[in-house]
Amino acid sequence: MEYKVLLLGAPGSGKGTQAKYLVDEFNFEHIAMGDLLRSEVKNQSKLGIEAKSFMDQGALVPDEVVNNMVANKLGVSNVRPSLLDGFPRTLPQADFLTNKGIKFNLVIYFKISIDAVLDRMSGRLTCLKCGASFHKKYNQPQKDDICDHCNSTLIVRDDDKPETVKKRFETFINQTQPLLDYYKRLSDVLEINAEDDIAIIQEKIKAKVVIK
Repeated sequence: MEYKVLLLGAPGSGKGTQAKYLVDEFNFEHIAMGDLLRSEVKNQSKLGIEAKSFMDQGALVPDEVVNNMVANKLGVSNVRPSLLDGFPRTLPQADFLTNKGIKFNLVIYFKISIDAVLDRMSGRLTCLKCGASFHKKYNQPQKDDICDHCNSTLIVRDDDKPETVKKRFETFINQTQPLLDYYKRLSDVLEINAEDDIAIIQEKIKAKVVIK
């Protein structure tokens, strides 16, 4: 069976940083839900066309469509291990994958407090022109509120404002605890303290990833 890892982590938990580490260190194929959806739409696959019909109306893409996209992607024989990020988010989605015979060798959960998330995310600055990211505390631009790369004005995105961050965090926690309990019965689950140093987190992950 192809080696599969699932990443679970709230926005701001550093999940993206560790996903890049896994890709670089172990040659994982990183399957992020947003990227997969955009790719299917761009390639005008049957599921992509169906998804676009909902997106054009400003509606959420139904589980049935998203589920099948992921199942099709993971069902393709691949010599590279797979790293699933951002899916499943709910128990019905997890059930769908399990019923399709798709199981994870390892589930990594990045545990973090709301205070740490607020510290990380409310300080984010984004350049609308080139997409570069900075941070008021951890990665300051050379000039206040000005992008180092294109000299455009940096902004705090609505998604990164404290009230929005709190709502997203609460939603994530409410959805994720049942998922964790579910996968503890089916897979090897590694809970990571996402507030640890990045190098320490990577050491813990490396000790758990066993690709035969």
